[in-house]
Amino acid sequence: MRARRVGACSRALHDLGVSLGSGADLIGTEQRTRARQIYLMAKEIGLANAIESATRVNAELLRISDRVGTIEPGKLADLVIYEGDAAEDPEIIGTRPPKYVIQSGRIIRRP
Repeated sequence: MRARRVGACSRALHDLGVSLGSGADLIGTEQRTRARQIYLMAKEIGLANAIESATRVNAELLRISDRVGTIEPGKLADLVIYEGDAAEDPEIIGTRPPKYVIQSGRIIRRP
């Protein structure tokens, strides 16, 4: 029930053009639910918008977009790579382990 209300609010704000960041005050192992949050947001505003909200928009709202938020030369980046096409099957994000994890330019998880 709560997720439905949050989803409806996310959709309404997005439709109004509000810069909608995403995240929570999770630390440590609790971050594992972050991918699920993006997946749920994607159901309301689309996968590309949900990922952008969690990356570029968050960086802009925090005024750190000169260093993070997009994949560009010279910016800091941690990446997760999933097997499959999340545009076709957004449930990939948050329900399966990533194939690769790249942290500070180093692959720390691989198949």
